[in-house]
Amino acid sequence: MAYTKVTGALVGSLSDLDLTNVGDIQLDSISGDGDTNTSITFSGSDVITVTTGGDTQFTFNNGSILPTTDNDIDLGSSSYEFKDGYFDGTVYADAVDLAGTTLVSSPITAVNNATANELVTIGSTTTELDAEANLTFDGTILGVGNANVADATILIDSASGGDPTLIFDTSAANRTGIINYKDQGTVSGFIKYEHNGNKLNLGSGSASTVTLCVNDGKVGVNTTTPDASLHNEASAVTNVHYDTAASTVLEATENVVQITAADSGSNATALLLSNAPSSGDNKHWIFHHGGTSKSNRLDIGYGTSSSTGFDGRGDIAADLSIDVSGNFCVGTTSPAGKVTFNHDGDVGIWFQNDGTTKWNITNDTSGSPGGDSLWIGDHANDNGVYISNNGSSWQGISDERLKRNWTTLTGACDKLDTLTKVGTFERRGKTTGNWSSDKEVGLSAQEVEAILPEAVHTGEDIEFASDDKVTAVKGMSYEKLVPLLIKAIQELNTRLKAVE
Repeated sequence: MAYTKVTGALVGSLSDLDLTNVGDIQLDSISGDGDTNTSITFSGSDVITVTTGGDTQFTFNNGSILPTTDNDIDLGSSSYEFKDGYFDGTVYADAVDLAGTTLVSSPITAVNNATANELVTIGSTTTELDAEANLTFDGTILGVGNANVADATILIDSASGGDPTLIFDTSAANRTGIINYKDQGTVSGFIKYEHNGNKLNLGSGSASTVTLCVNDGKVGVNTTTPDASLHNEASAVTNVHYDTAASTVLEATENVVQITAADSGSNATALLLSNAPSSGDNKHWIFHHGGTSKSNRLDIGYGTSSSTGFDGRGDIAADLSIDVSGNFCVGTTSPAGKVTFNHDGDVGIWFQNDGTTKWNITNDTSGSPGGDSLWIGDHANDNGVYISNNGSSWQGISDERLKRNWTTLTGACDKLDTLTKVGTFERRGKTTGNWSSDKEVGLSAQEVEAILPEAVHTGEDIEFASDDKVTAVKGMSYEKLVPLLIKAIQELNTRLKAVE
């Protein structure tokens, strides 16, 4: 059977027809003989339309295969799957199921019940999951777990109440973990972990400027080698020696530590130095700027606390105070002058040499002299001089009951006659060695020592220069000559009576 040209429909049985070496076949459509609901139609608009069940299913167009109705045609099924798919471009889908894991929404905004070791891409972020997880994404913010994506760029939450954890890991040794923060492409801040030295560094400004370093339990500010629990290095100091017991180091070429409080109360600012034993009261020293109601005094005091919650600024009394005029007080906060000492009892100043007391100046309130006398005592506080309250001259304790082993002076007149240097003189300064032109009146200590050694004291050498030295310099107590003078008067009085 042979056909040359057919116009219209070709009807007949072609089941046994053998067509070979056929050129072009031009058809408007092809439909099934037993199923008129199935057809392939060739339109004049360069489109091939496939129909099944009486409904148009999809069309072949120039550069695309399109379903006739949106969201209607399946590609494969759960029973009949395509083997491999190759796409050069972007795959757009409302939902994708990967081995039982469903990625939903368009664009993809969530991963529900993702399994461990699964590599998932959400938004523009790809990650491998360590364990089962839920991810949410709103186009800008990535949330992990039950995170509220409106609160942060990346949120990590634990639905089970555990500890949310973000881990950076590498199989290579001696690596560095870095989180960089960029401003318009330039690093403006970073968090960096350095394996070498076991350091966690935080910085701002550039990727090399470290602002904060955590290293082996120590925190460094502006230094990556902290030498204390807290080490603030505003600027490095050459040849600095760090104390091994220091918990805080503040280092700078010029250093100022400022503690500031509002100028509105009575307790302003304070520095509290405390010692806590294993049990019992804590011991405290406080340096306290008192504020406006205390006239801005600086108070220093010592006190104890029996329990926590105490207020050292109000609970510890001042032992020493300095007011804004420079008045210095001990035992009081009310100055009577530039230096004020207050105490219920004797109050004094003691002078020591290498730990050994040599002199004291005391307001003596009891005993002898007592009566709030100003006492200057020796190393044992046995001997000294004093001015009684309301008095005008120095005195010494001279009670007969405190004296024994008396001897009587003799030949007083003859002894006084031996004194040749009785008159005025010029003195040489003991420190500078300069001679003064001022005239003084007195005696020679060497001549007095010959007749009354008890009135003369021999001291140390004075050396003005290597070739100018005065050895065993002598001093004299003029008041000790009074008994000798009185004895001389008595001797003269006896002679006068003998002449009469």
